[in-house]
Amino acid sequence: MAEYRLCSVDQLPQPGKISVFTLDALHPPGLQLYMANMAEGKRRFVAFNVDGKLHVANDMCPHQAASLAGGTLNGSVVTCPWHFWQFDLGDGGRCLLADWAKLKLYKTRIEGSDVFVTLEDV
Repeated sequence: MAEYRLCSVDQLPQPGKISVFTLDALHPPGLQLYMANMAEGKRRFVAFNVDGKLHVANDMCPHQAASLAGGTLNGSVVTCPWHFWQFDLGDGGRCLLADWAKLKLYKTRIEGSDVFVTLEDV
């Protein structure tokens, strides 16, 4: 596990909103990843503000890899803009339409004016 600075506190989304951020992707040599949101060594994440609670996930719907940044947030449920799949952030990212699908949510921490995210798969 490694912790990375995601953004500053003032860049976080307002309640009910979604923001997108990029991080340098660090991967062990030889590791092959297929991610639609990887571009030029950057990895995209989305941050969701659910009544003041921060949730961070990959910016990729597990259904067909659409960006969730263009989706909608209603309460704790984020809806993918492509096929309207829904994920409950308050229930660990569980998909409301398919048992096999789930958003990968990352642990976050705020220290001073910085927001950090812990990545397990880097």
